[in-house]
Amino acid sequence: MTTQLRDSFADPQSREDRSVVFIDQVGSTAMKEQQPEAGWLPSLGFLYDTVTTIAFRSNPDAEIKYLGDGIMISFDGDRATEAVNMAIQVQEAINDANQGRTGGKGAVDFNCSVGVGTGPIVAFLTPTGGRDYVGMVADKARRLCDAASPKGILIDRATAAAANMTRIASRVGTALGRTPEQYQGDIQRIPLKGFDQPVDYYEVFWDQQLHGLKSEGVTSTADRMRPVAAPVVSPQLTVVRPAGKPGVPEERHVGEVTCWKPEANFGFIRDQRTGEDFYFRGSHMVYPEDAAESLAVGSRAAFVAAGHADNNRKRFAVGILVVGDYAEGTLRLPEGKAHGWLRVTDELGNSHHVFTPRAAVQRYAPGTLLSFKVGSNEKGGVAEEIEPPETQAAA
Repeated sequence: MTTQLRDSFADPQSREDRSVVFIDQVGSTAMKEQQPEAGWLPSLGFLYDTVTTIAFRSNPDAEIKYLGDGIMISFDGDRATEAVNMAIQVQEAINDANQGRTGGKGAVDFNCSVGVGTGPIVAFLTPTGGRDYVGMVADKARRLCDAASPKGILIDRATAAAANMTRIASRVGTALGRTPEQYQGDIQRIPLKGFDQPVDYYEVFWDQQLHGLKSEGVTSTADRMRPVAAPVVSPQLTVVRPAGKPGVPEERHVGEVTCWKPEANFGFIRDQRTGEDFYFRGSHMVYPEDAAESLAVGSRAAFVAAGHADNNRKRFAVGILVVGDYAEGTLRLPEGKAHGWLRVTDELGNSHHVFTPRAAVQRYAPGTLLSFKVGSNEKGGVAEEIEPPETQAAA
């Protein structure tokens, strides 16, 4: 009885850092049931040829494994940028073929989903001499691919940290003038088969819209970026840090919205004192559902700074409140201070403590939920017209 593979799996030298891309043809089983081989084989051949060409063009050392209707491509771990760009280029090529831009009208009629994972994986030689990989990174890439909607690209947190997002690009993004950070959607969590805890992921914003998950209800079973493990930080990755943690003072700002694109769900706010521009998404607002009515270019907003600026990347505005709107916050009264705070949080759990004079709230106990009108001064948001929520509703 041979023990070659068992010994290889146990060898510490078999561990490698890899970025694994998994691409799957959506609806392939139904396609095979409804069409003869002559109908679906050319589509599968197109997928194999397209992925192989783009993968080797992205990195000649890429390793490809064909798995029926799916394809697994493995890159060195320091090639995460190439892995993400390859996934974008594959989606673009398939989209072009579907729309008749290549190979004639109706060249293909299918879409793919893509998942990308990065980290340590077990590499080994098969009995036939080929290279293969096993491990949680490959499993995660496959499960993210399974979860993604047609045309979607989901990457795990390690891939986002390892990739240089300043070098991520798509044709649509270039045409729309997207900045590098705008290719990376908000962090989300999703329960995946075989994983005990929900997995953090980002969607890559390569198209005119985000495509999300095959089932919209999947992420509702896991809280979206409520307290999770500390983010992995690298010089290439801007991370939204939850504000207001002990020992981490909030950096409060007030500014003017200079750009808001609701169809793309992002915008910019310029600090009125420093002139610094802050990037934000709809989920960075305390009340994102009110954005269509309250938010516009020229609106004034109070917010908290998050992330870090480097490589020409902008910091985030989080915990955003539109000045002049009403909000509800939980009262906090620091001992020995002449002021208090009304704490609000955005959709991702980032805190924003809005200043209030102590005299305006001294009749209320700490922890009381209070309604207030959002005002501002040069230091940030200020609570005005403070009263219990039921009083405000009655008015």
